[in-house]
Amino acid sequence: MIHPTQQKQFDTLKNAFAQNRLSHAYLLSGMAGLGKTNFAREFAAFLLCESNRSAGGSRRAMAREATISCTCRGCVLMRADNHPDFMLIKPEEKSRVIKIDQIREMCEKTAQTAHAGGYQVVIISPADSMPVQAANALLKTLEEPSGKIIIFLIDNQKSVLPPTIMSRCQKIFFSANQVDLRLHDNQLTLRDELLNHLEEIQSRRVNPILFNQAWLKIELENIFQKLILLCADLSRLQFANNMSLIINYDAHEKLSQMASKITPMALQKFIDKLLDKKLMTAKGINLNQQLCLEDMFIEWENVL
Repeated sequence: MIHPTQQKQFDTLKNAFAQNRLSHAYLLSGMAGLGKTNFAREFAAFLLCESNRSAGGSRRAMAREATISCTCRGCVLMRADNHPDFMLIKPEEKSRVIKIDQIREMCEKTAQTAHAGGYQVVIISPADSMPVQAANALLKTLEEPSGKIIIFLIDNQKSVLPPTIMSRCQKIFFSANQVDLRLHDNQLTLRDELLNHLEEIQSRRVNPILFNQAWLKIELENIFQKLILLCADLSRLQFANNMSLIINYDAHEKLSQMASKITPMALQKFIDKLLDKKLMTAKGINLNQQLCLEDMFIEWENVL
């Protein structure tokens, strides 16, 4: 199921489907953790549902959304992660990048007729993990798509996607407002532990480098993303103490107390350092995780 705040974007695609004007490529753009890949997968299930295909652009097709109860072959195969006309391309295990061979294989497959005779749907997540060579390999398919193919590129706003790719996609933006990011990646514990550590450093109750060693087994980019979102909330609270603007709204009280103890300039300086480090991980630069986290938490202590 999609998040309720994403219903407007989902309806936009459903309307395009009903009017037979779906684009061949969509760039789903927004911060990491907003469930953009899940959104694309849900729409793929909608497109590959045989009931929707037979209904075409009718009201029946418009009414169908989730395919949890549908027993058509398309929905059964999607639930089993085995639909021949659906591809989810992501970095292979122990890799931070999508390889050019993965893109070439996708291009070859989508050049053929769909097995079920309808759409072929591809999700590239995250698209900004493609190196230049892989992005160039994708470009021809974006320029000259064959058959009924739809490609969803998941953009986590790292500003590294080539303009040639972005210009060939219709853009759908996802906002973080009122989205409980924790529900999408099941990492409430990590978010809370990071928040508590920042608060304890701020209160001088803990040595900044004495953090949970289990964090060393979590992707560094994931940790940076959560820290950035927490600090973004602190910044919002400094300028407008409005709970509706807060991403981590369940921690509003603690965040408000923390925001009052740091200057906006010092906070922005820390956020800039987080963004720099996150961009390095996005580019595949190997960082010593222990030293990197120690450096960031010491920096947090120094700006207070």
